[in-house]
Amino acid sequence: MIKLPIPPKAFFLEIFISSILYASFYFLNLWLTRSISPEYGAHWLFIPAGIALILSLTLPVTGPLGISLAVFPIAYWIRFPGELIPAIGIAITAGLAPFISRIIVVERLKINHDLSNLNITNLSLCVLVYSVIRALLHHNWYVFMGLRVSNSNGLVVELVGNTLGALLILLAFKFFASQYVSSKSKNQ
Repeated sequence: MIKLPIPPKAFFLEIFISSILYASFYFLNLWLTRSISPEYGAHWLFIPAGIALILSLTLPVTGPLGISLAVFPIAYWIRFPGELIPAIGIAITAGLAPFISRIIVVERLKINHDLSNLNITNLSLCVLVYSVIRALLHHNWYVFMGLRVSNSNGLVVELVGNTLGALLILLAFKFFASQYVSSKSKNQ
């Protein structure tokens, strides 16, 4: 029997919350960037990249699982209607990219598992590592499935979009966190 790292109820709740968050930001991004997406599956701004980064840093297992579970129905019913293999592949790469990125960041950059030593330099490197891995996995999957040619600009567009999206979400997160902290300190 598989032993979960946390109680089953919390484990599945984290997956559910991760799925809802990722899907919500995916649809927001689709609405905002529909007219500036130059190539299939590539966005100059990909806001869900920031959500995926935060989820994978804070929820190392359930975050990426939730992302994959959110991406599969989106891919199967919207991006690749009725095509099972492309939908499974893109769902796997969507969850695998943040999972691999977190492992690399924690192991290579010596970031504590609890993120206690995460600073602006390490966070910037996290964004770059995640952006590169996600762009490489997605682009290669699209090339493998024949949806892009290997020398297309999709890889560059995804790299830029992932980086900008992650930075935008992190800045928004920092802004709202600072507002929360400053309002709490005023009330005391």
